[in-house]
Amino acid sequence: MIESLSLIDAVMPEAVLLRQQQAHNSKNSVVKTEASNANGNEGTANHADSMDVDVSIEIPSNRATILRGHESEVFICAWNPTSDLLASGSGDSTARIWNMNDDAAASSGNQLVLRHCIQKGGTEVPSNKDVTSLDWN
Repeated sequence: MIESLSLIDAVMPEAVLLRQQQAHNSKNSVVKTEASNANGNEGTANHADSMDVDVSIEIPSNRATILRGHESEVFICAWNPTSDLLASGSGDSTARIWNMNDDAAASSGNQLVLRHCIQKGGTEVPSNKDVTSLDWN
């Protein structure tokens, strides 16, 4: 391990390579554990691993629903288990609240639409901003 180097020695190719190798080796030898946060999800800030998909879980067809309404890609969903509501945020500048207890309303596109707007000249106009985060309070 390099304890101290002069500025000139520190930028020499051999010293730079040695530091990179040491950093790589220490990164591979350290096991990082993270506590679960308040909502039960594990920390995912710097994880490059692909997501594991459990294909052994079967979802009955009567519990699967296609929700139609967003006019752009959906970035985030948040489920409220106490009232069986699903919130979704999209690139169409809207968040939508879906009542999952009402199958007819969910599949027909009947949902509460919250549009992201800004004040311009005393009136509210669409902001064209993506809705990328949601949380229940």
